[in-house]
Amino acid sequence: MQKKISAALIANRQFTLFFITLLVLGGIYSYYMIPKQENPDVSAPVAVIQTIYPGASAEDVEKLVTTPIEEKCAEVSGYDFMHSYSKNSVSFVILQLNFDADEDEAWDELRQKMEDLQSDLPDDCYKIEIDTDLAQTPGMIISLSGENYSYEQLSEFAETYKKRLSKIDGVKRFEVDGKVEKQVVVEVDTALLNQRRLSLEDIATVLKVQNIDIPSGSIQTNSGKINVKVPGTYTSLQEIENSIVDVSAETGAVVRVKDVASIYWDLDDTSIKIRQNQENAVLLTGFFEDNINIILIGDDVRAELDQLKTEMPPDLKVTEALFEPKEVQDSIGEFVGHLLLGMCLVILVVFLGMGLRNAMVASTAVPLSILITLIVMYLSGLKVEQISITALIIALGMLVDDAIVIVDAIQVHVDNGMGKLEACIEGSSQAAIPVFTSTLVAMVAFAPLLMVPGPAGEYMRSIPLVVIISLSASYGVAMLITPAISYMVFKDNIPEREKKTRIQDFFNALMERGMSNQKKTILVTLACLAVVLLLITQLTIRFFPNADKNLMYVNMSSERPADLNATEDMASQVEKVLTEQPEVTSMTTSVGDGLPKFFISMKVSEATQDFAQTVIRIDLEKGGRFDTKEDFCVYLQELMDQKISGGQVRVKLLEQAFPYTAVTVRVQGDDLDRIHEVAMQIKEKLQAIPGTINVADDYDKAVYEYNVDVDTDLASQRGFSAYDIQKQINIALRGAESSVYRKGGKEFSIIVKSDIKSKEDLENLGIKSSVTEEKVLLKQIAEVNIEPVLPTIKKYRGDLSVAVTSDVMPEYVPVKLESELKSQIDGIDTEGVELFYDGEKKQIVDNFGELGSAALFSLVFIYFILMIQFKSFVEPVVIFVTIPLSIIGAVLGLLIFQQPMSFTALLGMAGLMGLVVKNAILLLDYVDHARKAGVAVEQACREAVNRRCRPVLLTAVTAIIGLTPLALSGSDLFMPMAVTIMAGLSLATVLTMVVVPVVYTIVQGRIVPALEQKLPAWARSDVD
Repeated sequence: MQKKISAALIANRQFTLFFITLLVLGGIYSYYMIPKQENPDVSAPVAVIQTIYPGASAEDVEKLVTTPIEEKCAEVSGYDFMHSYSKNSVSFVILQLNFDADEDEAWDELRQKMEDLQSDLPDDCYKIEIDTDLAQTPGMIISLSGENYSYEQLSEFAETYKKRLSKIDGVKRFEVDGKVEKQVVVEVDTALLNQRRLSLEDIATVLKVQNIDIPSGSIQTNSGKINVKVPGTYTSLQEIENSIVDVSAETGAVVRVKDVASIYWDLDDTSIKIRQNQENAVLLTGFFEDNINIILIGDDVRAELDQLKTEMPPDLKVTEALFEPKEVQDSIGEFVGHLLLGMCLVILVVFLGMGLRNAMVASTAVPLSILITLIVMYLSGLKVEQISITALIIALGMLVDDAIVIVDAIQVHVDNGMGKLEACIEGSSQAAIPVFTSTLVAMVAFAPLLMVPGPAGEYMRSIPLVVIISLSASYGVAMLITPAISYMVFKDNIPEREKKTRIQDFFNALMERGMSNQKKTILVTLACLAVVLLLITQLTIRFFPNADKNLMYVNMSSERPADLNATEDMASQVEKVLTEQPEVTSMTTSVGDGLPKFFISMKVSEATQDFAQTVIRIDLEKGGRFDTKEDFCVYLQELMDQKISGGQVRVKLLEQAFPYTAVTVRVQGDDLDRIHEVAMQIKEKLQAIPGTINVADDYDKAVYEYNVDVDTDLASQRGFSAYDIQKQINIALRGAESSVYRKGGKEFSIIVKSDIKSKEDLENLGIKSSVTEEKVLLKQIAEVNIEPVLPTIKKYRGDLSVAVTSDVMPEYVPVKLESELKSQIDGIDTEGVELFYDGEKKQIVDNFGELGSAALFSLVFIYFILMIQFKSFVEPVVIFVTIPLSIIGAVLGLLIFQQPMSFTALLGMAGLMGLVVKNAILLLDYVDHARKAGVAVEQACREAVNRRCRPVLLTAVTAIIGLTPLALSGSDLFMPMAVTIMAGLSLATVLTMVVVPVVYTIVQGRIVPALEQKLPAWARSDVD
């Protein structure tokens, strides 16, 4: 079959050249149009369920609201886990689905369950709110700031930007974050109010019914209908002031709002506040359409931004806190540079290792395979990002392998005097099976990575996909295009001058020494393997490194949970410290909530008044004090611990793939006091372990609050219901939106609240009965006492939970620190609680185990493939000898270059199996053919090493040299993988030329014949 295909393509060379031209054009177009992003999107589907229960304590919220919601969330299809936060008056439940869950189906189910649950919640609960968009990462975050502008003015500028930028093709939407809304405040003087028979609720109700616009209808006349309009809405603050809220029954005197209250404009003090470099700011958060090239759209956005800047005041500062098109362009450009450099190096090696004509033919496989891969990626929806380009770099050296083998096979026939047409047909046909098998084995070696579940597997999934696609493309090029190009380039009966004969002589001599000392060769190999297995314990074990970005962030939690001003003061302290650091080039702060998700692995945060977050952009060269981000992060954390008071500050680096804390212990149980007790003991132990930093717990300490202890009997006797008391206190302290004020096409809330500032003011608040209309001071029916309460109740997977966490100093290993912590925890009484470890060690155990299981499956499949090709049970076992040989080199490489045994290093070992097995296949395929021709076992091995030395070395060297740019890139994520493959393949290639022939000689020359003599005749063929 292969002969016919090769003959047809050679005969129709014009078609082959035309097809190559189409591939080139298609590949360039695909790269131009293919969607591009910086990192794979591995955000798990997340929903935040928020429910407001006004006036309820954290305990009541947890029991009456959070728990029922959690029970329903656990029933949602695709449920993975959930966190919950029960605070005064509000419940947050954060639900995360499995990565393979059907999002649309799950969210529809969640909304239906919440709708059904609503009627079972307390009557005062607001409607359950569900947000499923928080996991989306915006494509750009642009801040508008200026010291001369108020939040209101900045919001107006933002709306202009939003309107213009949203019209750009490819932009899905823009959101404005940090808008501080204006509102009309009706601040009631309680002393004046107490002189009237009015209550706060009366004022709120009057404003509501006075400010109304009901369609009045129309009057039918001879000329038609004429609408009737009765103006009823407020048109000025004076109208609000003059609204009558009471009329004396005795004198007819009226009481207006202005008689008991002050009316003024104010900003909503519960809004999220944004600052850019310590100045008031609002954020424009933009999202791109899916599956587009955001670099192209980014050019349009940048052009519109430049135009808008010319139309805006010159002192309005427009800062790109995040501009993903630029980030993607820089990241992709860097990796594409590595790819192009690797391609040039591979082609150079091919030219140095082969004759000129052979190299010209073989090297064409590299660019053609890459172009075909880009076409397939574009058609299948795969995106270009740093992981997929890394996959191309990994595959780079292998893309030329098949073509090298085909060219070498053709050259052998030409050297033997065969005409070039016949040589091209016979050579490609003869090499077809070993090339197919070796390529399939390489693909199978990477395939297990597709089976690794969870975020780590999702993050690295494009590596096996792109490698498999590119290897398939290289095989197609080698079998369909290489013979035709060989026919056009080769000359009849002119042997190609072989290069690197000294290297071949070296390997021949090395093999001869091994064959002469077979037992010593095996023993030395086993001894090396044993030593390396011991050395593995000296490797540093890491899961994923920190993200290679010049960004860091600071999370702040205030000790005063319901005081946004206290949180803002704390954020100002942090900003002051950051401003003093020359390495910090800019900072963006959000008070009252986290910033929009500025990196793919960021956690979803809940909007609370005690939380603030600052993202900082850094340039270590400006300070000249620190070599790494990790060192600077430790320095900042120690500085914050010294200088910041009033809460907890945590300086964090961005994580690759998904967020996790290096050391995490969750203490769970039914008794929160007992949980807290054990958690504090664990925290104390953890703080004492050298190498830990930023040790923290998420237990919110008790805070003091005023408890209104109502004498229910007395209150009932006098006609006061619980609703009367709670509602009027709620209006007095929290304020109530009574109506809206419309002006200039906008709506502004009208908020009624009191001037209460102290406990005494609260005690003297007049409460009015809705039944008897009697009015008394609160202290006449209740006592106001100050009591400690728990501000937040946190749960994990439905159980009460306190998490103790710690980051790790750069020179320490999280796995070892967690092991040390475990040994110390053994001395703690943990009765009544359960401990769950959820740090880096758990991630390593889970994911390394999954990858190991997948690799075992891959080995079984590879054995099956080899058994079919060689029709033998034994020869695949001989080929598998190369795998431990590669492990020797990989471990030594990691140790020498001081790289950790990370997830990517392990991934490199899995792919390394396919590369070393390919080399052994080429050797034993030749041995197999020689033996069938009657050559003795040892002589067949010698001829195989001599004849296949050049293609084996070339394929190995090209694979190694192709990874050189990645190994020198300095990337903490990819250097361990590159070192693993390069070192493992280097040593395995050398040892393969010696150990594999020795093992094959022993097995086939001694063991198999001995077994055959002991077996009956009908069973002998099953041995080999």
